[in-house]
Amino acid sequence: MWEIVKLAKSENKREISINGQQLTELLEENNGNIDVNLFKLNQLNLLRLSNSPVLCEINGKLNDLSQLQSLLLFGNKLKVFPEIDQLLNLKNLDLSKNCLTSVDVDFTSLTQLTTVNLSDNEISAFNMKSSSIHILNLSVNKLEKFPENLPTSLTELNLSKNEITDIPEDIKLTNLKFFDASENKITAVPKSLAAIKMKTLNLKQNSLKDRKLFKLIDQNQSLKAIMDHIQKLGISSEESAKSNQKSKQNKSESNPEQREIVIKKYDEDFKIEYDQSVKDVRGFILCCLVRNLQFNASTLKDFLQFQTKLHDTTCKKRELATIATHDFKLIPSKHLKYAAKCKDEIKIQPLNRGEKLYSGSEYFEALKNEAEAFRKEKKRSQVTGVYKFLQLLEDKTDFAFLETDSHICLSLPPLTNSENSKMSVNTTQLLIEVTSHHNAAICSKIMQELITKLNELNHAIGNNTLELQQVRIVGNDGILKTLYPSKIDLKDLESDLLKIIRP
Repeated sequence: MWEIVKLAKSENKREISINGQQLTELLEENNGNIDVNLFKLNQLNLLRLSNSPVLCEINGKLNDLSQLQSLLLFGNKLKVFPEIDQLLNLKNLDLSKNCLTSVDVDFTSLTQLTTVNLSDNEISAFNMKSSSIHILNLSVNKLEKFPENLPTSLTELNLSKNEITDIPEDIKLTNLKFFDASENKITAVPKSLAAIKMKTLNLKQNSLKDRKLFKLIDQNQSLKAIMDHIQKLGISSEESAKSNQKSKQNKSESNPEQREIVIKKYDEDFKIEYDQSVKDVRGFILCCLVRNLQFNASTLKDFLQFQTKLHDTTCKKRELATIATHDFKLIPSKHLKYAAKCKDEIKIQPLNRGEKLYSGSEYFEALKNEAEAFRKEKKRSQVTGVYKFLQLLEDKTDFAFLETDSHICLSLPPLTNSENSKMSVNTTQLLIEVTSHHNAAICSKIMQELITKLNELNHAIGNNTLELQQVRIVGNDGILKTLYPSKIDLKDLESDLLKIIRP
């Protein structure tokens, strides 16, 4: 029996909280399983088992914890929604930062349940029956459709950072006070939304076709001004149906939305040399050149925020991979080198840090100090969030870097890019760099997501053609190691609406 369980039993404790390394060690000692005696503590009001990559399933009967009011299982690797339909006293459920892909649950019997957090999973299908939930967080998931049959009791709904394309006309969430659907792919807003007496509405970073509404939201105008505009010009259900029918008809007849990604052969004069010194430090890199881009303040912000989202999700807080983007015109070299050497010998002007040059070790220590200050400020037991990736370089003497032939360091993954090649609204040619210590497949996946986003931004300004140029990475002997995009890359993107033209 786990000592913490034994203590809780002997002292009739109402709460058990096991977090991070402590939980991981206990699970590893028990073949990845939770001590079954824990599920016999039916006096518990709160159970927290969090932040362990070893917790992949619940091997006991949570339903036996009949007095449980708060169940906190965030930050683990759970893939299956736990069975909790008999926890009649449950009020708060947190399953955020797990690996759930679908949710189909009936909580109608859980009349005390008011708060559910399912953010930062991989949920693409969602169905939850309930008549009591007030707060529901589904942000940072993979939802493409607005969830159906949401509880009418909801007062707070967070759907930000998904792939949702529309808000239904019959939304029926009359009690909603706080609604966040930012960073989706919503193109129009129904008039019915204006009938809901909300206190906060966030629709930023969507693909709204109504330019005035887009500006009202982007410029943080008053909620009243936004709602008045939606009431006046928002799309009705009849208009929505006609629009969808017309869109389908147009696509089938003339396909006006046809887009192209044109891939150009690599420039013979430009190459990136892969030095063997980096193989065991950070051994995987892909690069691609995107040409004829056009940014404005809004689209640049959108793209940079998308990078941040990728770092948090697909890149797993930079632990799997890191993205670097460079204004190609600011790189004074046709010959770059990807290598590794002692962190004390690397000099870089980090992004957004002024003109000061740091050695690799100096910059790493600066970030560690910031991480520790942030940890203390938030009163946390360990470093989290943006600084979590620092553990990858702990006790490392050599760092990976990308530099020009004149020894200007352009990136120091996973720590930073260089101020020397910083993107701006004036960037028309973008060199994308994705590196990993893990494998090449994750680099390819991230590169494809970045290109997809650039293609969408390109289309939003009326340009249906995105131009890519292959980039070669060669060994010290001059033999080709990787070429991106190759003949097989980006095949998943090809469809009736997107044609890829290869060299």
